[in-house]
Amino acid sequence: MALADYYRRNVLAASGSILGLNEDTYVNRMSEVQVGLAFSSGVWSSVEGRTLLELLVRLMARVYPRLILHTDVHGPATDRLARLARAINPAIQCTIGSQRASFDIVVGAADARCDRAIFAGSDGWTTRVSTDTPSSVGSSGNPFGAAAGACLAAALLFRSVFEVDVPAKETIHYSLFEALTAPGQQVGSWHEQGLELDGPTALVGCGAVGNAAAFVLGQCSLRGTVAVIDPEDVDLGNLQRYALTVRQDVGRAKVDVVKRALSGSGARIVRMPVPWDQAAALKRFRWSHVIVGLDSARARRDVQASLPCWVANAWTQQDDLGVSVHPRFGEGACLSCLYLPGGPSRSEDEIVAAALGIPELSREVRRLLYKGDAVPIEIARMIAERLHVPIDDVVVQGAHGIRNLYSNGVCGSLLVTTATGETDYVPLPQQSVMAGTLLAATLVLHLSGYRQESTQIHRMNIMRPFAPATSLPAMPDPRGICICADDDYVATYQQKWHFGKRRSSRPEGGSPSGAPNHIPIHEARY
Repeated sequence: MALADYYRRNVLAASGSILGLNEDTYVNRMSEVQVGLAFSSGVWSSVEGRTLLELLVRLMARVYPRLILHTDVHGPATDRLARLARAINPAIQCTIGSQRASFDIVVGAADARCDRAIFAGSDGWTTRVSTDTPSSVGSSGNPFGAAAGACLAAALLFRSVFEVDVPAKETIHYSLFEALTAPGQQVGSWHEQGLELDGPTALVGCGAVGNAAAFVLGQCSLRGTVAVIDPEDVDLGNLQRYALTVRQDVGRAKVDVVKRALSGSGARIVRMPVPWDQAAALKRFRWSHVIVGLDSARARRDVQASLPCWVANAWTQQDDLGVSVHPRFGEGACLSCLYLPGGPSRSEDEIVAAALGIPELSREVRRLLYKGDAVPIEIARMIAERLHVPIDDVVVQGAHGIRNLYSNGVCGSLLVTTATGETDYVPLPQQSVMAGTLLAATLVLHLSGYRQESTQIHRMNIMRPFAPATSLPAMPDPRGICICADDDYVATYQQKWHFGKRRSSRPEGGSPSGAPNHIPIHEARY
């Protein structure tokens, strides 16, 4: 079958939403279905239409082995989408024609040629997805409703394929603008006039969420400079949910992949293939706007400790995804507040040893991590036995060191499958892309004039029957141990960005009545 060679990561990701799913049931179901994308030729002519179609192909080609493109006119747009699908998964069976599909996602006024259809459309900030009503595609230059529509349609398609939480009828009418702003707010016509980046702006973390944010921002018109910051290269496992990547990007710097997409915005893109601390120092720690798509709590705390003026952060978790917006340090929870450890943190050797099933050998793991030696055969045998995987696979991955065995064999799911229960959570592509879309939207709203008083957290779960994002204020960590409770940090921030006296968001006696004191976001994976 034409499954992508990284499909096991989709099995792992799907097991988070589908109880009892294993590799055999996943492969069997994929062998039974073929999905289609139906659209009329005129859809490609608008920013909204191109965003919907291209993002749907980028999502569908990572998951499904057979894709049919249904269109009324076979033209350049259809050929481009087919080439894109094959670049993402060279083994995919992608055809252009009238063959009947098991499921179609129908964009615009096209006819469905399937047993069950999902209709997707957009109008500026608003997305429309339905199981029974076709929807038009707007002609604006605003890509956000279209990007959200692609994610929601892809999520509904996945649930339909596996027959999980699919009501007889589902209709989604969702405005990202209303979800991310306070009632009665307005912003300028930024998609007509373009957006001015009025200060140094950075995208930190070019993983799955950063990929998605870059894709959407690449459809916008920006003036100014954006730095893209990430020290890592793309590996095969990344392709499962990195929306911008194609098979030939394996081994390429992540910043180059993101720069390629952002270049369409018109902004000047600066690649910085270094960790955040080095990038921050090069700019003398003066970053006006930072959008964060990092993969660890510590890295997020490091970003906040450098005191950017404005920060937004996105994440995916087992049961939700979302974005937190931090307009001013000291006004509500800072980014560090949301990722403070609740207890003693485990060391790297303890984490790696536990993930490989050998917690009693953490001291030996520490030595191997330090020296970079190949994993000894007796330890490889123990790992293979405890993780129920072939010894040859462990030896191959462990030949390049135990860190490689952990990152590729466990986090990359090349060794561990859903049956073992030993791996971290992995999102499906549409979950990561939705989080990145929300992240990009918060930056655009801020640049176009929306002013938020204090920290807000917006979260949603797109792998269940649709419910709009919930938005709640977040107060500082109640223990008073965060850097935003340190007067020196607060004074430095105020002096750095010329803000006046700090307005207290933490009155005597605790948090305001009815407001959550602290909304933790636990370790989020990208």
